[in-house]
Amino acid sequence: MSARDLRNAVRRARESRARLEEARRRNKELRERCEEMKRPMELQKIRMEEIKKERKELLECPVCRESFNTAEKVPSFLACDDTVCGECVKKIVEVAHGEQIGRNRVTIQCPECREGIEVPYPFNPQAYRRNEDLITFMEETQ
Repeated sequence: MSARDLRNAVRRARESRARLEEARRRNKELRERCEEMKRPMELQKIRMEEIKKERKELLECPVCRESFNTAEKVPSFLACDDTVCGECVKKIVEVAHGEQIGRNRVTIQCPECREGIEVPYPFNPQAYRRNEDLITFMEETQ
């Protein structure tokens, strides 16, 4: 191999090494960018899971843990402003009446805040205010 061929081979090797180093640098840079992009996406995923969990908790009765609806599981305000499904309020009133026989008003305890609430007996679910905000939220997020 001549000296000229040797110089050309060395030059090509240096050029190749330089291109390889540049490719490594770009690859590292792209990986770092990729990692930077993953972090916000992972945080977004965590936030979405938290929102889904909160939505589920908001849309279920705290007593029976079933989802509210506009038929038998209507979200209803108690006098203390806590919300329970109409079906559970009815059951709570029935149990309280069994313990307070002969009265036309019974005292129930709110399952959320434990406040004593006096209600008429027999119980009429339509006498309670529906939680319209919650019903609207249910409809908007279906």
